[in-house]
Formats: sequence, structure tokens, C-alpha cells
Amino acid sequence: MSFSSSIKQELSQINSFSNKDIVLAELYGYLITLDQTNAKIIFQTENEYNINRLNKLLNNQNIPYKIKMNGNNYQIEFSKNELDLSGVDCTRSDEMTKAFVRGAFLGAGWITEPNSKYHLEIGTKTEER
Repeated sequence: MSFSSSIKQELSQINSFSNKDIVLAELYGYLITLDQTNAKIIFQTENEYNINRLNKLLNNQNIPYKIKMNGNNYQIEFSKNELDLSGVDCTRSDEMTKAFVRGAFLGAGWITEPNSKYHLEIGTKTEER
């Protein structure tokens, strides 16, 4: 297992589902890493913990979704219209900011092993203007 995968596994075990605002901030983090040009949002990963985390976040918000598996590749699909993030302020508290960064890292993050220096990258699909 890669270092990034083990970090994602650890982050996926955080239980923050009792606070709906925290859940929305984490979902928002995931969404900035995905292509949102279509009505359907599709997230793909080989990380079982990651797909389970997104599954729990969507369940928490009562958002219908479909999960498909193809070998070691997992795909979750849901409608963009089902998710309202218009009032989410990820800077309102440290916990909201942490949830947002957690979601973005789980969505498309990568971190190197810390044998010399840490290096974190998070990719996004669209540029916010």
C-alpha cells in the first residue's frame, strides 16, 4: 500500500457524521476535484476506503447514488442537482476547513513519503473564477 493510500485509509476512519455542516464541507472538498460540467457527478478510485467514505457522506445527506465495480476500480455516480452547497462556508471554523481539505485530499490528493520532506498535491478539474 502506498503512503498516500494509507493516509487516505486513516482519514476515512474519522467519524464526523453527526455534524451535517462538517459533512457538507467534506463533500465540497471532494467536488472541487471532480468534473462538474455534466448533470451527473462521477468519482472513480481504486481505494476501497475512499469509496466507502464518499458513500457514507452521501448517505448522511440522503443523496441517491449508484456504485459500480470493475475489478479493483470503484465508481460512484450521483446527480449534481441533489447536492446544495450554496451556503457552505469552509472558513467558518477549523473543523470546517479540516473537513474541506480532507475531502479534497481524498478526492484527488497525493502525498510523498516523509523520508526527506513532505510534498502534498491536490488536483482539481476546474478553475474557479
